[in-house]
Amino acid sequence: MFEDLTEEYLLVTPSSTGGWNAEVRARLDDAIARCASYDAPLAVFDCDNTCIYNDVGDALWVWLVEHLALDLDALAETSLLDKLDEDPAGAIDLARQVLALDASTRHEHELFHAYLQRWIPVYYRALDVLGHKDGLSWVAQIMVGLPEEEVLGYCRELLEWHFDSEIGRVEIAPGVQATRGLRICESIRGLMRELEDAGVEIYIVSASCIWPVKVVADFFGLDPKKVIAIQLEVRGGELTEDVIEPVTYREGKVTAIDTFIGRTPQLVFGDAITDYEMLMRATELGVVVDRGKLDLREAVAGVEHIVTQPREELAFVQR
Repeated sequence: MFEDLTEEYLLVTPSSTGGWNAEVRARLDDAIARCASYDAPLAVFDCDNTCIYNDVGDALWVWLVEHLALDLDALAETSLLDKLDEDPAGAIDLARQVLALDASTRHEHELFHAYLQRWIPVYYRALDVLGHKDGLSWVAQIMVGLPEEEVLGYCRELLEWHFDSEIGRVEIAPGVQATRGLRICESIRGLMRELEDAGVEIYIVSASCIWPVKVVADFFGLDPKKVIAIQLEVRGGELTEDVIEPVTYREGKVTAIDTFIGRTPQLVFGDAITDYEMLMRATELGVVVDRGKLDLREAVAGVEHIVTQPREELAFVQR
């Protein structure tokens, strides 16, 4: 299930503890041993910046826009852009004009740059205007009309592309930047192997939309059915704009675990304040993948069953 990975892809060479801080590793060993006393032990992992380096949901939005992959006809029949663009019909018309350009040269065209300048910021505006819960749902809904299998194909393509890209911010059009580069956390990948060997069931619970997270799960050797994330109703093989509750944002992650798994996790791993409620529910150990988020540090300070693991000590690989 877990093939060996060559060292040429390592960002950080794992230590004898697999990249884990020695104190955290000791707490993990104790917690895994205690899991044997449970009938059906459960471990739950956040995805973005926990299982992987960077955010796959953000990456998907930029990919869909850059590749003009949205179903513009289906989108025109919705009100999804109404609160986010002063002229929604004009935004869609601009996308259609760019789509009509010669595909081999459109990336050099000023019209394409104008299109990116208008469309890329819409996602971040959605988070601001609609709030994070509804904004994260919006980035799933914007794919309305797309065949589900086609979306999964896009997600595979973008992950492969990002694995081979350098990590950093790049300018994709004048005044428009995007994050490049995704990496698999080999330290967590190895830990998942240990947990499976110990009889612990593993789920990924994410506030990104479900399709890219399913593809991420595949790189970890996990069944895509073990992914819980923001998803839409699918009818006739195509995505609708109808969001399936609960939305996996903050306490929605806990509700989703209760709803779709029906058991309380023994181990929980997360990196942001949006994982706080889920981390607090761990019966044995919550592990914060610490990337300097002060709000989460302060929230878990002094919580006995939660430990922090510096992200820079973990090993991340390209594939």
